Amino acid sequence: MKYTSADASDTNKERIRANFDAGLKKALQRNDYHILVATDAISEGYNLHRAGAIFNYDIPYNPTRVIQRIGRINRINKKVFDELYIYNYFPTDVGEAETRTKEISTLKMAMIHAIMGEDTKALTKDEEVRAYFNERYRRELANNEEGSWDTPYRKLLNEMKGTEIYEQALLLPHRARTGRENVCSAQKGLAEFSDRNEQRRKGVLSFGKKGNDFVFKIGSKDETPSMLPAEEALALFKADKDEQPVELSKDFDEVYQQVKSSLFKSEVQERNDKELVNAVAKIKVLIKAKILPKDYLFDLITVIKADALSGYEIRFINQLTLKDAALLHQKITPEYIARIVSSQNKVDDGEETLIMSEELQ
Repeated sequence: MKYTSADASDTNKERIRANFDAGLKKALQRNDYHILVATDAISEGYNLHRAGAIFNYDIPYNPTRVIQRIGRINRINKKVFDELYIYNYFPTDVGEAETRTKEISTLKMAMIHAIMGEDTKALTKDEEVRAYFNERYRRELANNEEGSWDTPYRKLLNEMKGTEIYEQALLLPHRARTGRENVCSAQKGLAEFSDRNEQRRKGVLSFGKKGNDFVFKIGSKDETPSMLPAEEALALFKADKDEQPVELSKDFDEVYQQVKSSLFKSEVQERNDKELVNAVAKIKVLIKAKILPKDYLFDLITVIKADALSGYEIRFINQLTLKDAALLHQKITPEYIARIVSSQNKVDDGEETLIMSEELQ
């Protein structure tokens, strides 16, 4: 069978997937075709690992396009063959003298190997493959895993489990609150998080849970509540063993209520994320144009406001034109949106629990 940009119909794509994608369920796999002839239109986005050989009839000057083609059958999710075979057709001596295809492509491939490191030969058997940064990458990865920001907290939790202090902590009532000064331990934690140890946070810091979702938010009399990443929030919660609480301020109740009521509210409008706001506006235009089903578009607005789409999907929406609107239905399918909405509803329907709050003075 063949595949070019002119053959990019959904029927043809499904036929290719059924015959060449090893990740497909066995019951859906077919054996109608054994050879696929294609242009570079198929060099990305396809799993073809039921095929064990590639014949590159043309070699482009940019060798990364060859690597992309090889990547179609060299997949990691399903192993089909112990060995893969790559055959490259270079011009004859006469053609090489005119086009210098082999000279240019192999030179660029050597540069890629030298700069990035590689352990696979893509163009010729004479390629020198050396992974210059491979060992360093592995060392850095190991260091990052050992030094992850949450490692000390997990270690402390595991050490405390089963102890009297741990059992007492579990008895703390929900909505527990306390006042604290800007103690050094919290600021030390922040210093580890960033270089902002001089910019001490003040206000009411709260932790809440709803379904499987959780959030940290902080607010003050002068600042509206905002979400904090767990890394920064836990650094602020961190306290010395002998630290004593302080009296809550006269502004505590007012700020506390603001933070509590905002815990699980969407922040799209608050933070004025330009891309998300533009995406919502674009969908509203599509609703007025009546090009796609209204229910689908309203659900899409819901997941955009919940910030549940990837950056790629948001950019796709923002770049969409009215004449190409039908592509939206294919790229972000109704089934996909329904799954997100269902997942979001489970969180929304869950019981919202305010676990604890601290006032940092």
